[in-house]
Amino acid sequence: DDSGRIPLNEYLDVLTRRQHGEAFHEVELEEAFKSFNFKESGSFGSIELRQVMSAMCDVEINSKEANMMIEAAATTPGQTSISYEEFKAILFWRAPPAVDALVPPSS
Repeated sequence: DDSGRIPLNEYLDVLTRRQHGEAFHEVELEEAFKSFNFKESGSFGSIELRQVMSAMCDVEINSKEANMMIEAAATTPGQTSISYEEFKAILFWRAPPAVDALVPPSS
C-alpha cells in the first residue's frame, strides 16, 4: 500500500506460514531482504535493522538490541552485518529440541 509499513494481515501470514513450515517463494525473500538492504551493498547491519523496524513495524529497538540480533544471525563471530543467505536462514531457523526431551529419565 506504499505506506512503508507492513500490514498486520501480511505480518500474520508470514508468521503463520513460518510456524507451519510452509515455503516462502524466492521472490518474496528477495523483496524482504531489499527492504533491509536499501543501500544495495549485499548485506545490512544494525543501523539498517533499526531503521526498518522503526519505519515498517513501528518497533523501536536500541543499538545494543540491534547488534545482538545481527550477531545472532551472523555466521562469523564479530561480524557486523548479515548477507542474503544469513537473512534467509533466520526465516527457516527452528529451535533445537529441548535437552530434557533427549535425556532418558533417571531410574
